[in-house]
Amino acid sequence: MAHRGGHVTTFATVSKYPPYISGHSHQAFWLNRALADLLRHPQHQVTYSGPVPPWCRHPDVLVHQVARSPHANAKAPDGHLVKALAARLVQLIDQDGVDSLLALYTDPHAAVVLRAARTARLLGKRPTVAVSVEGSDITSSLARHTGDGEAAVLLADIAAADVVMAVSERARHLLLATAAEVLPPRAADDLAARTVLRYPGLPAEYFAPPRPADLAQFRRAHGIPPSATVISTFVRLVPEKGVGRVVEIAEEAAGRDDLIFAIAGSGPMADQLAAQTAPLPSVRLLGDLSPQQAHLLRGASALAMLPSRPAADWEETFGIAALEYQALGVPVLASDLPGFVESCAVDDFRIPVDASPQQWLRRADHLLERRDRYSTVAAGFAGRFTARNSATVLLTAVEAAAADRLALQP
Repeated sequence: MAHRGGHVTTFATVSKYPPYISGHSHQAFWLNRALADLLRHPQHQVTYSGPVPPWCRHPDVLVHQVARSPHANAKAPDGHLVKALAARLVQLIDQDGVDSLLALYTDPHAAVVLRAARTARLLGKRPTVAVSVEGSDITSSLARHTGDGEAAVLLADIAAADVVMAVSERARHLLLATAAEVLPPRAADDLAARTVLRYPGLPAEYFAPPRPADLAQFRRAHGIPPSATVISTFVRLVPEKGVGRVVEIAEEAAGRDDLIFAIAGSGPMADQLAAQTAPLPSVRLLGDLSPQQAHLLRGASALAMLPSRPAADWEETFGIAALEYQALGVPVLASDLPGFVESCAVDDFRIPVDASPQQWLRRADHLLERRDRYSTVAAGFAGRFTARNSATVLLTAVEAAAADRLALQP
């Protein structure tokens, strides 16, 4: 795929990057790999998190880590970092053939790519700018600031991009509802007409079943008997991810020697969970896991449990953890939130947020009893959500925007 007289598209993506634990950081890596594969040309990633772990390095993803200034500007916290990120993008546009900019997570990355694009025009360059609106862009950065004017500023940054994408239908709905509340009708209507749905996607290795010997070693390492049925959760250990509810369900299942509840992840609730689960022999706290170890956890699991719940400034706008399990044919049981509606294969994989621990356990038994059938459905559903498909949506939208702009030039 190419535009501008056959020139191969080259992206520079601005996003936090692993080991930052939010899902969009991993998406940045997977998306860049997929773009490089589609375009057969290296792509760039500009980030300010790090150090980049070994598993997140790839010869066709050129990572540029921008350091924080030792002389912070007290008048504009992080303003130096925004300028430094934009400056690095300008260098890539001027010297490395970058012609497309992507802000993956718009706050504050949309402002960064727009500033870089404006500066590049002084060099006679006109990069295509795309922004991808993620969950907390809407539920925190926008929703908390509709009355003080800040939401309008971020929406203006989003609307100024050549391509606007939302990570799910739920995210698109919330974005446009906020735009209708904050922006003039004409601007809100224009944003609605231009916003493209771009679901996240998983890389190919997430669909490959682990080797039986590796699964057996994983079980031994974590004291999980070979015959035990594993119900697992791998999320950030924060209240909104519902890990406390998993503990309540494990307490309800006390005496069930057939079940092991494995909870993995890191976060502020780690010490609290350790104290709560100490009396529960059926619970294993695995801590944070590398992608390889997380893959083994999913492969060892008979069921995933994802009891997320809305918070004042957060909502699960797309439950990618559900996809990660389903990619291996593992059924999931998740809260019946709009984001999980889009990322769960069937209605049986969802249960009301306020369901009791007894109800969660009964539904879990229902899914486990029919695991073979649900496994096939889960794997077929997850197969639609690949990093390549996600990158294709982005690339198609960017190529079309660039072509339209060229067509309008005299």
